Amino acid sequence: MKKFSERSFTILISRVLRYGVIFFVVFSFLSFIMRFLNIPHSSDILRLAIFVLIITPVLRIIMLLYGFIRLKDFKFAFYSLIILIALFVEVIV
Repeated sequence: MKKFSERSFTILISRVLRYGVIFFVVFSFLSFIMRFLNIPHSSDILRLAIFVLIITPVLRIIMLLYGFIRLKDFKFAFYSLIILIALFVEVIV
């Protein structure tokens, strides 16, 4: 297995954020074009874009948890897990 370094950890986190924003922009633009051309369900695509924007920080925390476990930094892995649990509790309540 390839060694997991802090650099690859940083790249992993930055890619999650970058792709989340890219997908948000693409879906938002697609929704705008669909609305402009009077194609139905453009609001559903916009909802998907907003969902992607909301889920991106959650995915970042999941990747932080994964990365800290791989780096054997269990203190910060525990903190990431607590934040993730708090987010899920907030969504449920």
